Amino acid sequence: MTPARTIAAVFCAALLSAPLVSCGSVRMGSGSGRLTSVEHGSTIGAEFKTRVYAGTDPNVVDFYLTDLPESVWTVGGDVSTLSGTILHVHLFLQPKAGRTPIARTANTATVRWLILSEGRVGVYGGAGFLTLGDDVGEPSLDARLAGASLRLVHQSPGFADTLGPCVLDTSFDAAADQQVAESLARAMSSLIGSSRAPSEPR
Repeated sequence: MTPARTIAAVFCAALLSAPLVSCGSVRMGSGSGRLTSVEHGSTIGAEFKTRVYAGTDPNVVDFYLTDLPESVWTVGGDVSTLSGTILHVHLFLQPKAGRTPIARTANTATVRWLILSEGRVGVYGGAGFLTLGDDVGEPSLDARLAGASLRLVHQSPGFADTLGPCVLDTSFDAAADQQVAESLARAMSSLIGSSRAPSEPR
């Protein structure tokens, strides 16, 4: 069995045990992101059709954005031929004037950008400064993350890192939907479970 087929089999088994969810209400507004290599300027971009958030604490919010089809997180669809992205942004501190640093060099959120390339998985991880345009708890939130620093932190066999160290720029709106966020979190964890930390340079 090829590495991509193995990933698909493990992923499907994990997702088939999860409850079904409906995502008809989470497509709204706009959202896009771009990874740019700091070494040679090449980019990878995505237009996120599904964007949700979960959290009621103003300082702890999880955003999940993806351009993958709903079957990936609802019924454990076969991913061995799929290509796409899941972006997870975890806000751990919302900056407030006079109380917390408000500067692009500060970190207020951790980031994981998962790339699925015909069943092969690569995950770029890092942190950056996230700003919100709305209050947590609203039906939707506007957010922006500019210049977050990322690097490859997980890869499955056959995944090629074409970026090296990179920066992420993204702006989006996201609908409040705990159920879909949890389903995307499970899907992302299942896919990452098929990968490993990249080998150290020799």
